[in-house]
Amino acid sequence: MICNQETLLNLEYHKVLNLIAIYCETSMGRELILNLLPSSEEETIKRELNHLEYYLSLKEKPSYRNFFNLKEFLKEKLKKERYFDGKTLISIKNFLKDAEKLKKYFPLKNLPPSFSFYLNNLNGDQQLISLIEEKISEDGEVKYEAFPHLLEIILEIRNLREKIISKLNKIIKEKTSFLTIPNYTLCGERYVLPIKVNLISKFPGIIHDYSETEKTAFCEPLEIVEENNLLIKANCQLIEEKKKILKSLTQEIIKKYREICKICDTIAYLDALNAKAKFVEEYNCQKIEISKDNEFQINFARHPLLLKIKSEVTPLSFQLPKEVRILLISGPNAGGKTVVLKTIGIISLLTQSGVFPPVGRNSKIPFFKKIFADIGDEQSLEKGLSSFHAHIKKIKDFLDEADENSLILLDELGKDTSPEEGDALAMAILEELSKRNSFVFVTTHSPRLKIFAHNSPKLLNAAMEYKEKPTYRLIIGIPGESSALEIAQVIGMKKEIIERANHYLKTDFLILKIKLREWEKEIKEYQEKIKELENKEEELKKLIKDYEEKNKELQRIFKNYKKEFLKEKENFFLNARKEIENFIKKIKAQEKEAIKEAKKFIEINLSEIEKEKNTFSLPMNEEEFKIGSKVFIEKFKQIGTIVEIKNNFLKIITEKFVITLPKNEVKLLKKENG
Repeated sequence: MICNQETLLNLEYHKVLNLIAIYCETSMGRELILNLLPSSEEETIKRELNHLEYYLSLKEKPSYRNFFNLKEFLKEKLKKERYFDGKTLISIKNFLKDAEKLKKYFPLKNLPPSFSFYLNNLNGDQQLISLIEEKISEDGEVKYEAFPHLLEIILEIRNLREKIISKLNKIIKEKTSFLTIPNYTLCGERYVLPIKVNLISKFPGIIHDYSETEKTAFCEPLEIVEENNLLIKANCQLIEEKKKILKSLTQEIIKKYREICKICDTIAYLDALNAKAKFVEEYNCQKIEISKDNEFQINFARHPLLLKIKSEVTPLSFQLPKEVRILLISGPNAGGKTVVLKTIGIISLLTQSGVFPPVGRNSKIPFFKKIFADIGDEQSLEKGLSSFHAHIKKIKDFLDEADENSLILLDELGKDTSPEEGDALAMAILEELSKRNSFVFVTTHSPRLKIFAHNSPKLLNAAMEYKEKPTYRLIIGIPGESSALEIAQVIGMKKEIIERANHYLKTDFLILKIKLREWEKEIKEYQEKIKELENKEEELKKLIKDYEEKNKELQRIFKNYKKEFLKEKENFFLNARKEIENFIKKIKAQEKEAIKEAKKFIEINLSEIEKEKNTFSLPMNEEEFKIGSKVFIEKFKQIGTIVEIKNNFLKIITEKFVITLPKNEVKLLKKENG
């Protein structure tokens, strides 16, 4: 891990992850984003950034809303149940099919080789999908037609039910006076009749229940007890057979649990990648280059948490000279120094987490193996540590690990103690970090530290700009004034207090302040000269662009002349070809007429033959088709038995399959005599 939880907390890393997690469409993807940590492996970072770049290039991005955490769902389901019901099996089947459909969104063109690993994981088990589809309908019911032995049980249940209902209707007709309502009903799984309580002694049967008013007894006539028992037995047999089928399918899914887990992990990864892509688009982020030469150039950077709450954010832009590793940032209170540290920190953390940060194009940062941050008040009442003690302890821990691949962010180094000792300690710490070639960004108000930075080759001053009020712009190369008295005056502090404060300022401080202003003036002059050179460079670029455009125009004119000449040449040969073709057409005209007559003759004769064939088709006597009748299916060369008749369709069972066909596609077999 490149940094501890305290650094992540200081840089508000988890708050930014929450901004990304908002765009997740699955709980799996959300969990992955919220647990995302910056990597210490450069190849891993580059791979993840390439994956995100590829994902952003997709013309159409898939939706993950229909996916759920199937891995956890199966785990929890198996704790409570020994097998899955039909609806669960259909959910699993649809999940696997939908997972495989995701692959069509990822074209092979520009596909990073490492991304293929995830797409290969999406190969749903076609055998398992087909097995579920073959045996379970979309509404979660077992397909009876797929199991001949189930059809036999269903036929038995139907016959028993018809027999029971026939007997009940006969009893209702004969003993209507015994009934409160002339109809049968079910009590549990048994067919019963509603008998008047005062006549129950005269009705032969078994009482199973009474109505709420106790005026009706639900009685099972003795005549149907045996059939009721057989019906219950058949229903139980059907339920057991269905359970066996569901258990068998459940076992097949358990065998594929590891593959299902891989699919779930891949969908979580893709959903997380989709969330990163939406964050990048929403926050106008750009891919940042991880510089092999340790270049540190930030263009138009904004902290995502500020973008979330503010309509306008002053962007951060700077470039460190190659020889400089430590930037000392000074300037007024509330001028944006700490925001600069947090912005640099979050840009580095996001990049090493495989997320494009909110920066402009051509931004570059080094690869960091360690990131440290000491920002904010670390006083601990529980541990009995003062703010100074807590800060120094953290910096001591940083120094134990810091090297040339470290990024260190220090807010107000040397504070919370006497200025003299604090400055001395701060300079010693910066010297040590300079020797280790660490990248360090540190804020300060100390004039001595500003002079120390000015005199050190690997250190550079930077200022937060202040023009009557903070502008939040970082100016490289000059130290900033704290402007404490100016800010106090703007806030409305009494004039006499401001004047007295000026009086108390030491002479050496005033000299230093004048010196700082002279440096600022010199640097501004240099910046103006640089700006002038940049303007001249822009003019030169414009002249070159004008020349290139005129050259392109000449090339275009030349190409047009060439095209016109070739067009005329082409037209000449096309006209010549047309004349030759017309001449050939005239020769073949007579021959075509003869062929046309022959075709017409053949079509007339074929039509006559078809009419004669139709006269042999005789209408079928629909009255002969009955349940149980034997029929011959001509196109399959199979004999079967009719089990159901619906309108013009017959449901037929053969030795090999169950099928539904129109009546005109089968022939009724006559029963042989004797």
